[in-house]
Amino acid sequence: MGDLTRVLKEDTALAGTLKDVAAALEQGLLYLHDSQVLIVDKGKTVFRSAMTIRLIPEEAKRRFVQSDFEPLYELDKKYAQLGLADVDLGFAGRKSANDPVHRAIKALQVGDPLFVVDAGGRLEMRNGQGITAGRLAQKFRLPIGTIESVTVSAIAHRSKRQVQDAGWAKTCKIDGWEVVLCSICLAGRGKTGSVTTGVSLAGKG
Repeated sequence: MGDLTRVLKEDTALAGTLKDVAAALEQGLLYLHDSQVLIVDKGKTVFRSAMTIRLIPEEAKRRFVQSDFEPLYELDKKYAQLGLADVDLGFAGRKSANDPVHRAIKALQVGDPLFVVDAGGRLEMRNGQGITAGRLAQKFRLPIGTIESVTVSAIAHRSKRQVQDAGWAKTCKIDGWEVVLCSICLAGRGKTGSVTTGVSLAGKG
Protein backbone atom coordinates (compact mmCIF):
# COMPACT_ATOMS: atom_id res chain seq x y z
CA MET A 1 0.00 0.00 0.00
CA GLY A 2 2.84 2.36 0.85
CA ASP A 3 4.50 1.98 -2.55
CA LEU A 4 1.20 2.44 -4.39
CA THR A 5 0.36 5.53 -2.35
CA ARG A 6 3.77 7.03 -3.11
CA VAL A 7 3.39 6.37 -6.85
CA LEU A 8 -0.03 8.04 -6.92
CA LYS A 9 1.26 11.09 -5.05
CA GLU A 10 4.21 11.42 -7.43
CA ASP A 11 2.02 11.15 -10.54
CA THR A 12 1.65 14.76 -11.71
CA ALA A 13 -1.45 13.93 -13.78
CA LEU A 14 -3.32 12.37 -10.86
CA ALA A 15 -2.00 14.30 -7.87
CA GLY A 16 -4.17 17.33 -8.56
CA THR A 17 -7.37 15.31 -9.04
CA LEU A 18 -7.23 13.04 -5.98
CA LYS A 19 -8.46 14.65 -2.78
CA ASP A 20 -7.88 11.52 -0.71
CA VAL A 21 -5.16 9.26 -2.13
CA ALA A 22 -5.73 6.49 0.42
CA ALA A 23 -9.48 6.39 -0.28
CA ALA A 24 -8.89 6.39 -4.05
CA LEU A 25 -6.41 3.53 -3.70
CA GLU A 26 -8.83 1.53 -1.58
CA GLN A 27 -11.65 2.04 -4.09
CA GLY A 28 -9.35 1.02 -6.94
CA LEU A 29 -8.27 -2.18 -5.20
CA LEU A 30 -11.87 -3.07 -4.34
CA TYR A 31 -12.88 -2.52 -7.98
CA LEU A 32 -10.07 -4.82 -9.17
CA HIS A 33 -11.16 -7.36 -6.54
CA ASP A 34 -14.80 -7.23 -7.72
CA SER A 35 -13.59 -7.57 -11.33
CA GLN A 36 -11.55 -10.64 -10.27
CA VAL A 37 -8.32 -9.09 -11.59
CA LEU A 38 -6.79 -9.60 -8.16
CA ILE A 39 -7.85 -10.98 -4.80
CA VAL A 40 -7.73 -8.84 -1.67
CA ASP A 41 -7.66 -11.16 1.33
CA LYS A 42 -6.78 -10.13 4.90
CA GLY A 43 -4.47 -7.35 3.83
CA LYS A 44 -2.79 -9.39 1.09
CA THR A 45 -3.18 -8.73 -2.62
CA VAL A 46 -2.83 -11.67 -5.01
CA PHE A 47 -2.93 -11.14 -8.77
CA ARG A 48 -4.84 -13.70 -10.78
CA SER A 49 -3.18 -15.33 -13.77
CA ALA A 50 -4.88 -14.07 -16.92
CA MET A 51 -3.47 -16.72 -19.26
CA THR A 52 -0.66 -19.20 -19.73
CA ILE A 53 1.05 -19.41 -23.12
CA ARG A 54 2.77 -22.65 -24.09
CA LEU A 55 4.45 -23.41 -27.40
CA ILE A 56 3.80 -26.93 -28.68
CA PRO A 57 7.10 -28.23 -30.17
CA GLU A 58 5.51 -29.77 -33.27
CA GLU A 59 3.65 -26.51 -33.97
CA ALA A 60 6.74 -24.29 -33.70
CA LYS A 61 7.39 -24.12 -37.45
CA ARG A 62 3.76 -23.80 -38.53
CA ARG A 63 2.39 -20.43 -39.68
CA PHE A 64 -0.43 -18.97 -37.60
CA VAL A 65 -3.89 -18.82 -39.20
CA GLN A 66 -7.04 -16.92 -38.24
CA SER A 67 -8.50 -19.82 -36.26
CA ASP A 68 -5.48 -19.77 -33.94
CA PHE A 69 -6.53 -16.35 -32.65
CA GLU A 70 -10.18 -17.20 -32.00
CA PRO A 71 -9.63 -18.03 -28.27
CA LEU A 72 -8.12 -14.55 -27.79
CA TYR A 73 -11.43 -12.94 -28.72
CA GLU A 74 -12.76 -14.03 -25.34
CA LEU A 75 -10.27 -11.64 -23.75
CA ASP A 76 -11.79 -8.78 -25.72
CA LYS A 77 -15.18 -9.14 -24.07
CA LYS A 78 -16.53 -6.56 -21.63
CA TYR A 79 -19.17 -6.95 -18.96
CA ALA A 80 -21.51 -4.21 -17.81
CA GLN A 81 -22.83 -5.11 -14.35
CA LEU A 82 -25.87 -2.89 -13.79
CA GLY A 83 -26.47 -1.50 -10.32
CA LEU A 84 -29.46 0.26 -8.78
CA ALA A 85 -28.33 3.59 -10.25
CA ASP A 86 -28.49 2.12 -13.77
CA VAL A 87 -32.17 1.11 -13.75
CA ASP A 88 -35.56 2.77 -13.31
CA LEU A 89 -36.18 1.84 -9.67
CA GLY A 90 -39.85 2.74 -9.73
CA PHE A 91 -40.81 1.14 -13.04
CA ALA A 92 -42.72 -1.83 -11.60
CA GLY A 93 -44.02 0.30 -8.73
CA ARG A 94 -45.87 2.53 -11.16
CA LYS A 95 -47.77 -0.49 -12.50
CA SER A 96 -50.99 -1.82 -10.97
CA ALA A 97 -50.86 -5.02 -8.91
CA ASN A 98 -52.32 -7.11 -11.76
CA ASP A 99 -49.92 -5.79 -14.43
CA PRO A 100 -47.99 -8.55 -16.31
CA VAL A 101 -44.67 -7.00 -15.23
CA HIS A 102 -45.05 -8.42 -11.72
CA ARG A 103 -45.69 -11.96 -12.95
CA ALA A 104 -42.76 -11.66 -15.34
CA ILE A 105 -40.40 -10.61 -12.55
CA LYS A 106 -41.68 -13.30 -10.18
CA ALA A 107 -40.86 -15.99 -12.74
CA LEU A 108 -37.26 -14.79 -13.20
CA GLN A 109 -34.23 -16.26 -11.48
CA VAL A 110 -30.61 -15.14 -11.36
CA GLY A 111 -28.88 -16.32 -14.52
CA ASP A 112 -31.99 -16.28 -16.70
CA PRO A 113 -31.53 -14.73 -20.16
CA LEU A 114 -33.18 -11.43 -21.03
CA PHE A 115 -33.75 -9.29 -24.08
CA VAL A 116 -32.90 -5.59 -24.10
CA VAL A 117 -34.93 -3.53 -26.55
CA ASP A 118 -35.19 0.13 -27.45
CA ALA A 119 -38.81 1.06 -26.74
CA GLY A 120 -39.36 4.61 -27.89
CA GLY A 121 -35.93 5.81 -26.84
CA ARG A 122 -35.85 3.94 -23.52
CA LEU A 123 -34.09 0.62 -23.06
CA GLU A 124 -36.27 -2.10 -21.55
CA MET A 125 -35.47 -5.57 -20.20
CA ARG A 126 -37.88 -8.21 -21.47
CA ASN A 127 -38.24 -11.92 -20.86
CA GLY A 128 -38.44 -14.65 -23.49
CA GLN A 129 -42.16 -13.98 -23.99
CA GLY A 130 -41.50 -10.32 -24.73
CA ILE A 131 -42.98 -9.08 -21.44
CA THR A 132 -41.18 -6.09 -19.93
CA ALA A 133 -39.59 -6.88 -16.57
CA GLY A 134 -37.80 -3.58 -16.05
CA ARG A 135 -36.39 -0.47 -17.65
CA LEU A 136 -32.91 1.00 -17.68
CA ALA A 137 -32.27 4.48 -16.30
CA GLN A 138 -32.58 7.30 -18.80
CA LYS A 139 -28.97 8.35 -18.16
CA PHE A 140 -27.59 4.83 -18.73
CA ARG A 141 -25.38 4.46 -21.81
CA LEU A 142 -24.34 1.14 -23.27
CA PRO A 143 -20.57 0.62 -23.49
CA ILE A 144 -18.99 0.30 -26.92
CA GLY A 145 -19.28 -3.21 -28.33
CA THR A 146 -21.63 -5.79 -29.79
CA ILE A 147 -23.97 -7.26 -27.18
CA GLU A 148 -23.71 -11.04 -26.96
CA SER A 149 -25.88 -11.82 -23.95
CA VAL A 150 -27.95 -10.27 -21.17
CA THR A 151 -28.70 -12.21 -17.98
CA VAL A 152 -30.43 -11.53 -14.68
CA SER A 153 -27.77 -10.71 -12.07
CA ALA A 154 -30.00 -9.82 -9.10
CA ILE A 155 -33.57 -9.01 -8.11
CA ALA A 156 -33.90 -6.31 -5.44
CA HIS A 157 -36.95 -5.34 -3.38
CA ARG A 158 -38.19 -1.75 -3.35
CA SER A 159 -40.95 -0.14 -1.30
CA LYS A 160 -42.95 3.05 -1.57
CA ARG A 161 -41.52 4.42 1.67
CA GLN A 162 -38.03 4.33 0.11
CA VAL A 163 -39.10 6.90 -2.49
CA GLN A 164 -37.95 10.20 -1.03
CA ASP A 165 -39.39 12.47 -3.70
CA ALA A 166 -43.04 13.19 -2.85
CA GLY A 167 -43.93 13.68 -6.50
CA TRP A 168 -42.54 10.29 -7.49
CA ALA A 169 -44.15 8.63 -4.47
CA LYS A 170 -47.56 9.71 -5.72
CA THR A 171 -46.99 7.76 -8.95
CA CYS A 172 -46.57 4.47 -7.07
CA LYS A 173 -49.61 2.21 -7.39
CA ILE A 174 -48.41 -0.50 -5.00
CA ASP A 175 -46.56 -0.50 -1.68
CA GLY A 176 -43.76 -2.89 -2.67
CA TRP A 177 -42.24 -4.29 -5.85
CA GLU A 178 -39.12 -5.93 -7.29
CA VAL A 179 -36.35 -4.37 -9.39
CA VAL A 180 -34.46 -6.50 -11.92
CA LEU A 181 -30.72 -5.96 -12.40
CA CYS A 182 -28.80 -7.52 -15.25
CA SER A 183 -25.32 -8.23 -16.55
CA ILE A 184 -24.54 -7.37 -20.17
CA CYS A 185 -21.74 -9.12 -22.05
CA LEU A 186 -20.30 -7.21 -25.01
CA ALA A 187 -17.73 -8.24 -27.61
CA GLY A 188 -15.24 -5.41 -28.08
CA ARG A 189 -14.98 -5.98 -31.82
CA GLY A 190 -18.30 -4.19 -32.37
CA LYS A 191 -18.52 -0.50 -33.23
CA THR A 192 -21.27 0.64 -30.93
CA GLY A 193 -23.60 -0.36 -28.15
CA SER A 194 -26.59 1.45 -29.63
CA VAL A 195 -29.71 -0.49 -30.64
CA THR A 196 -32.40 -0.46 -33.27
CA THR A 197 -35.91 0.36 -32.08
CA GLY A 198 -37.81 -2.77 -31.13
CA VAL A 199 -34.99 -5.13 -32.01
CA SER A 200 -33.68 -7.42 -29.29
CA LEU A 201 -30.00 -7.35 -28.46
CA ALA A 202 -29.68 -10.62 -26.61
CA GLY A 203 -31.67 -13.15 -24.71
CA LYS A 204 -32.06 -16.57 -26.21
CA GLY A 205 -29.12 -17.89 -24.18
